[in-house]
Amino acid sequence: MPTTAVHPDALLRSEENPDWLRPALREVCRVAHLVRPGATCGCHLTAHAAAAARARAFTTATLQAWDHRQFVDDVALAVTELFSNALRHGLGVRPAAECHGSIRAGLACLPSAVICLVADPGPGGPAVGEPGPLAECGRGLRVVAALATAWGCVPVRPDGPGKTTWALFTGAGVGHFIKAEDQHVESGAR
Repeated sequence: MPTTAVHPDALLRSEENPDWLRPALREVCRVAHLVRPGATCGCHLTAHAAAAARARAFTTATLQAWDHRQFVDDVALAVTELFSNALRHGLGVRPAAECHGSIRAGLACLPSAVICLVADPGPGGPAVGEPGPLAECGRGLRVVAALATAWGCVPVRPDGPGKTTWALFTGAGVGHFIKAEDQHVESGAR
């Protein structure tokens, strides 16, 4: 299995058990019928396409520190896709542009699973696109759905903009569908 290079400062700029993760994790655990995670870690990302590399480095370093190496490649790819969606759709930033918005990435450790979360201040939830065969974008959530056991989105605040899109990764080979009110949740085909 290929590994992603770990930037030594990736964990130094992260925060353990960040407050912003708690409400989203509480809701994810409720709808997915999961126990509360043991460890959590998060980081703030600049709203620039180059920050995708930092999101991957943060993910790789954190999962290696938690001894969840079996999830590194899939979760790093999912975090990259969710970050790209947050950048493009949550903040309306094109890859070469930069803005002053805030995107956060987080990870939660369960005994045999990992949850990745990406939060942005944009309105609405993620939507699985139907890209044409020659389209250069629009497949990110399909990739996440294929890799993850389940994924979904929860609002940051019930009455305002902002969302946290999450993906659950387990050792199981077949995904399951999760139903929840007021949020979008899909299962993976893994």
